[in-house]
Amino acid sequence: MESGMNGRKATQVDEGWRTEGASDGRRATEIDEGWRNASDGRKATEVDEGWRNASDGRKATEVDEGWRTGSSSAGRKATVVDEGWRNTAADMLDPANIMNKATANHFATLEEFQEAVAKLPQLTSSTNNVYPVKKTISTAGGESIILLCSDPDGKDVVAKVYYEPVNSAGSSISARTRVLEYMGTEEGQKYTLAVSEIGLVEFGNSRYYFEITPFVVDGDISDDGAFTFDEICALTRRLNEAIHSIHKFGLLHRDIKPHNIYKMNGSVVLGDFGVAKIAENGKANVTRHVVGTDGYTAPELRLGLTDSPAFIYDDKSDYYSLGVTLGSLFEGHFVYENMNEAMMLVSVRNGKLPLTRVDPKREQLENLLNGLCKFDPQYRFGYEDVNRWLADHNYTGGIVEEEWPKAFRMLGGEFRDEKSMFLGITKDEEHWNEAKEMLYDKTIEEFFKSFRTDLSRAAKVAEELYRREDRDKGLAVFLKSLFAPGRIVWKGYSFDSLQELGNKMVVAKTPAAYGEILQKHCISHWLAHTEGINVDEETKKLVDEIEALSVSEPEIACYWFGNSFAAKRQLTICEKTVSTIPQLVEAMFTTPLTFYKGDGLKKILDRKEGADFYGFLFAWGFRKVVDKEWEHAGECDVFNKTILLLSMMDLIATKASANPVIIRDFFVKYGPVGIATYTKRLLGQDDKVYVPLDADGKQAISRITSYHEPDSGTVDELYRAYAPLIESVDSFRRILIDNPFCVVTGVYENKGVMCTNLIGCFAFNIFERLAPLGFSTFIETAAGGMKQ
Repeated sequence: MESGMNGRKATQVDEGWRTEGASDGRRATEIDEGWRNASDGRKATEVDEGWRNASDGRKATEVDEGWRTGSSSAGRKATVVDEGWRNTAADMLDPANIMNKATANHFATLEEFQEAVAKLPQLTSSTNNVYPVKKTISTAGGESIILLCSDPDGKDVVAKVYYEPVNSAGSSISARTRVLEYMGTEEGQKYTLAVSEIGLVEFGNSRYYFEITPFVVDGDISDDGAFTFDEICALTRRLNEAIHSIHKFGLLHRDIKPHNIYKMNGSVVLGDFGVAKIAENGKANVTRHVVGTDGYTAPELRLGLTDSPAFIYDDKSDYYSLGVTLGSLFEGHFVYENMNEAMMLVSVRNGKLPLTRVDPKREQLENLLNGLCKFDPQYRFGYEDVNRWLADHNYTGGIVEEEWPKAFRMLGGEFRDEKSMFLGITKDEEHWNEAKEMLYDKTIEEFFKSFRTDLSRAAKVAEELYRREDRDKGLAVFLKSLFAPGRIVWKGYSFDSLQELGNKMVVAKTPAAYGEILQKHCISHWLAHTEGINVDEETKKLVDEIEALSVSEPEIACYWFGNSFAAKRQLTICEKTVSTIPQLVEAMFTTPLTFYKGDGLKKILDRKEGADFYGFLFAWGFRKVVDKEWEHAGECDVFNKTILLLSMMDLIATKASANPVIIRDFFVKYGPVGIATYTKRLLGQDDKVYVPLDADGKQAISRITSYHEPDSGTVDELYRAYAPLIESVDSFRRILIDNPFCVVTGVYENKGVMCTNLIGCFAFNIFERLAPLGFSTFIETAAGGMKQ
């Protein structure tokens, strides 16, 4: 994952995710109006001289000259921190130097601050380096503004200017020195996007801290789309070590999220320590001001989720943010996207992220995410727990919490969360039917009313919409609301994916039963309400077409779906199992006996009897070809229907690059034309099967024997070419004396043609037409299209 992270294509992320942390309308500090009015016209860089004088004459930009002349270089790396610069930074950020006169914020709102900073032509660092401002990169990164600047060498760098004045009451500026110290360590350089320079900008009496960091060409990971399970594991390993390293140094990051994780040198580093806090024994001081990004912030730090008006940040708070971060990366977007505040808080209280993406390893990932997002921090995963999960993805920490305040009881079972209830209801047909009764007698609605109003409402809606008809559909709809990532379900049966359902349908013995799932539009409903499924619009359109067909032909729809989504297409026909059109052609038309006495002719003539055959053809994309031929075939007798459908197979074989000659030879020798060609064959034998009794008889025989058969052609072309022979054989049959009793006893008129051998008697019924009895033997003894 690390090597591939830089090359990942970005997926568009809703801007709303970017702005989750924005606190619109927030007044930063109470402002004395008179003080504000007195400061309106002051320049951004203007410094109150009294303040300068009160600081022992030290200029804000004063730098140790020895360090500047001895160590400064254009190629200086961002992570190399000179001790002299470190001391300068420590002095500049010393609360004793900058807090001797705490002031209110010069700006009433974050927006005013951002607008003013964006107009600055340049920033000057504590080492007196000038950074011309090129443009604003973002105003959505919390209480700050991010600028693109040029360093003294002309290279792009990033400046982040913070809204909280360093000389305001409650400032967290004391943590900045500690952060800079950490960034200078070996581990700090390994795990963080290091700060290369710092400085202050001044508006009125307020001083605002800024940091200069490298411009990361590859950016952060927020736009990298949905991460695979393996990528999540690799990222977790890296971030767990990074967070642990920060905590060991006595710091809390307090704003871990995808936007603060940057791609560098094939790996990732943590950035934006702007709200970091010094921690003692893993805990920061009590605060009444919550920072961080909403949604990523631990529940103990959110008003309304705890009884305390004050908050204590600790290392478990960072691990909660890690959990939401990993869940969002797995989903490919902010995990609480499109959820209102009430829905989000329910999820937070339950300690489970609302994942919707379907993935075979999702349950293993949930073991990690559920541990990281525990509502109670004492049970929440920390560094060691994450390592245990990395070693064993089934690790859950040994803490099992009951999500619901009471159990849902059904048929002797107790279910205490959405997933267990979903699995219980879909266990078998008995549980399905019991749950259906409980849905429509309002038991389920009443159960959830006291603690899950969303599910109570979902049960009520399903009950009202489907109680009169489609009661099974109503339960299926409710189950999707109950457990959104749930499987495709119907009457006690469940399927993990379209492929699993397809595997069942492709070999179904009762296709009409599976067709009912399609008739009720359960598949399209599942696709529409299970976010995270990797399915394109073409697939959705195909499902819609199959469901539409299921209304009139559920059997074909079943096999069409099966062959479209199963791991492998398959059809058993003429005693063979095939998966391609060329294999189908070989199986159907190589041995005539299996075509007629097996199921070949039966399946091709009857769409219901041959539902698997036609579903197979539909899955290969030949529905239009089939339907076009059936527009006429439905009105024909069996003889002409067979001709049309063999012509259909000829066209399909040609389009599928199969060998159509097999079908054409079959058509001429053993198909509808075969009656005529076999009769001509009998007339050409030395043993006289047919004897003319008069001139009409001779003429009838002559018309047949003199017919010149075509060398090749499509089934359509061959039928038109053989039409004169077929007509001649029909005329011949009408004057034929082929009653054995009459022939033996001599009771017949001496005209027409007399049959002297039973093989020539037209007593074999095929295609609802009469053919010579020998034609049956000819078919039975044929193999590979040749007479034995």
